[in-house]
Amino acid sequence: MSVFVDNVSAPELMPAFDANLVEFWATYGRAPNYEAYEREDIVRCMTDVPFPLFNGVYYTQLNHDAVATEIEKLKAAVQRWQMAAFWWVGPSSKPHDLSTRLEQAGLAQAGYVTNMVVNLNDLDTDTPLPPEFSLQVVEDKETLDTWAHVVAIGSELPPNANEPLRVLEQAVGIRPKHLSRRYIGYVNDVPVATSVLVLHAGVAGIYAVSTLEAYRQRGIGAAMTRLPLLDAHVLGYQVGTLQATQMGEPIYRRLGFYDIGRIDLHLLAPEAG
Repeated sequence: MSVFVDNVSAPELMPAFDANLVEFWATYGRAPNYEAYEREDIVRCMTDVPFPLFNGVYYTQLNHDAVATEIEKLKAAVQRWQMAAFWWVGPSSKPHDLSTRLEQAGLAQAGYVTNMVVNLNDLDTDTPLPPEFSLQVVEDKETLDTWAHVVAIGSELPPNANEPLRVLEQAVGIRPKHLSRRYIGYVNDVPVATSVLVLHAGVAGIYAVSTLEAYRQRGIGAAMTRLPLLDAHVLGYQVGTLQATQMGEPIYRRLGFYDIGRIDLHLLAPEAG
């Protein structure tokens, strides 16, 4: 049996989609000096990056009776780290009334991302690259610092997140290429864009696609998505996955992605005092 998910209709797609997402975010929590709480039924991670995407619960397969306890554990972690966090609730999250339970506990829905997939056989291999554009895989600590700076600015993270994110990225380090690759895009040798390719659970996941504001609307974000997926296809991967913001969704649709549901993001902030 193939180790790859063969197509976007395969029954194993959603478990693979979830596992790939968890692998990306949990890598941060597993790094030295951060926190990863991983069980078969829940995954929670905390960092000191003051932006809720980098903290929270990324996977939930709980029994109904266990939800209240895990909410209290997240509240304790948020207070301990003094960092806001998201609880991610997607199509396969359990129990099925999880969003309602979270809202009743004070974790209001603060936004959502759209789950999207693409058959890598459908990717266009002949699309011209943006003028003066080049792409490279991050392979050293100095370039990783540059990558962290660009993704913080390009993703419009709060300014106080830049240095904690740089330190976090250095703690994660350069991972083996068969597991994950960070890409950095240049225009005239100026670093302007980022993305991450995660090769896990038989699918190729794309994360952290960002472009500096002055370089948007040039096809760079599309290139930062398409080229890493073509790299994955060469390795045998057949399906690409990502979670799209409302701003990014039209770009991905033009590449051939389509949505398979969404993930609601429930916010928990630390209490004052």
